Parts: sequence; structure tokens; C-alpha cells
Amino acid sequence: FQDRSLPERRGVFLAMAQTAGEEIVPYCRHLVTRWIWRNWRKHQEAAILAAEALEKIATPIALSALEAGRRRMNRTIRRGCADALARLSTHRQEQDS
Repeated sequence: FQDRSLPERRGVFLAMAQTAGEEIVPYCRHLVTRWIWRNWRKHQEAAILAAEALEKIATPIALSALEAGRRRMNRTIRRGCADALARLSTHRQEQDS
């Protein structure tokens, strides 16, 4: 899976978000919160894709997973989760207007 291109992997994560919904939240939460010891670049990419999937799911439990990822020590993952939360906040504000 990691050998596939980034757009292909993104498509898989987004398809999982659309078809499985909240069922993949624990897996995505694991990706955005686990400690990185080896292959950190590949893990960072997977965590960012997981954050995008959590953004699409946008349920309270998915938002909780993004909040947990936002508290990570890894700057790239922390930023990815924060960006996803910011986009959701902007989208909700637009809907309220």
C-alpha cells in the first residue's frame, strides 16, 4: 500500500471514510496518535491522510480523534490535524450564515 502514489492512498482513505464512516475512526485515531520510531515519513503521510478522512467523517468521535492528534509532539501531524479542524470550523460557520 505504501508503494502506491499519494493520490491513490488519499483516494483509499477518503473511500473508507465515505463507506465505513465511524467504523474507521479508531484506526485513524491510532494513526494520528501513535509514536513514530521507524519509517517516520511514511507514517506522517498516513497520519495526514487519516486526518483528512476524520475531517470527512466529522462526527464528535472523529473530532475527538483530531483533537488528540493536534496535541501530538510531531509538528507535521499536529499541523495536519489542526488544519482539518480549522477547515471544519470554517465550513460550519459558512453553513450557519
